[in-house]
Amino acid sequence: MSMSLKKDKIFYWANSELKNDGEGILANNFLFLLKNNFKNSSLISINKIKLKNKQSIFAKYILPFYGVILLWGHYLKNEKISYINYLPAWNFLLIFLLPPRTIIGPVTGSINRKNWNFFTTVSSYIGIKFLLIKYKKIIFSHDFFKSFVPRNKVKNCFFNFLLFNFKKKINNKKKKYDFIFYVRKHNNKGNQFFIDLIKTLSEKNYKICVIGQKLNIKKNVTYKGIVTRKKSLRLIAVSKYSLGSFENLFSFFVLDCLSNNLKIFFNKNFKIDKKLIKTNLLIPIDFYNLNKSLKSINNSIKNKNINTLKFKKLNFSSFFSQ
Repeated sequence: MSMSLKKDKIFYWANSELKNDGEGILANNFLFLLKNNFKNSSLISINKIKLKNKQSIFAKYILPFYGVILLWGHYLKNEKISYINYLPAWNFLLIFLLPPRTIIGPVTGSINRKNWNFFTTVSSYIGIKFLLIKYKKIIFSHDFFKSFVPRNKVKNCFFNFLLFNFKKKINNKKKKYDFIFYVRKHNNKGNQFFIDLIKTLSEKNYKICVIGQKLNIKKNVTYKGIVTRKKSLRLIAVSKYSLGSFENLFSFFVLDCLSNNLKIFFNKNFKIDKKLIKTNLLIPIDFYNLNKSLKSINNSIKNKNINTLKFKKLNFSSFFSQ
């Protein structure tokens, strides 16, 4: 009589597992990696709270601590546990309170915020110090904090998890829009620059698609509202150009644009790691100078060079090895 092997259990907390939300996409990618490396384990979510607004203050800044409390309960029962998100580097108190042996998901955060820049930088530095003390290995969603990590610890850090399973697509779709923008209600998104740029481009008769927040601009602008990632990809495929966010070099929206061969104008404060990505699709502009940015955009549009994109494939499986 054959007996089925009993699977181990990994109890995990994730604030968001949405497929059209940056944190949710990161979570799903990490869970995929977790399943592949713990094939004899079943993953059990301990987040039973259903919220309509995953971006609320309660969801992002209070609920994660409830998740930590629940994880402690499973830890004290000697069960395997994982904390997936939200896990910004600046939240050093959350990092400090996580139980020992917690499998942590991708560390996020920004060091280029429009407001509270000094506070978030110092808090992120403290948070990363706690991470390095508590955990042998750390996965970061990007590489903003690489300079915060001592050289002897860098080998145990895995950067740019945003690029997990990143692929270049063949995009021969007929273009419907000149520009596609993702606009969010967020103090760190440099939204006023977005609004001014969209208004100016619309007046120059460029056809513009906006997903996310609706603006008070009607001429040559089509609003799609909040859409699924699948629909976002369809809209990106029929667009020519896009814009990155103020506080981030790579977001999933930008990566989706990049994979579909769009030219993307990004905040010049960020530097591209050419060992990671070599491309002429990423064009730096000055988010503090609209006229200067418009000149850069116009010059890029006039440039008819063949688009190129080469990138390094990253392997994160060794994150789970001893």
